[in-house]
Amino acid sequence: MAGCTLSLPRSSCRAKDGRLRLYRTIVPFAIGLIVGDMLNAGIWTVVALATGGGA
Repeated sequence: MAGCTLSLPRSSCRAKDGRLRLYRTIVPFAIGLIVGDMLNAGIWTVVALATGGGA
């Protein structure tokens, strides 16, 4: 990262490199993956309890 020193916070380095926009684009996607995975596990737990199934 040219122009960034150790004394500067990382966010200022990201902004200079243009990576802040990419970071702000990827964060909602990553949160969506995490929430979707949790929702999927919850739904299958309810289905297993409702049908008496399970491993």
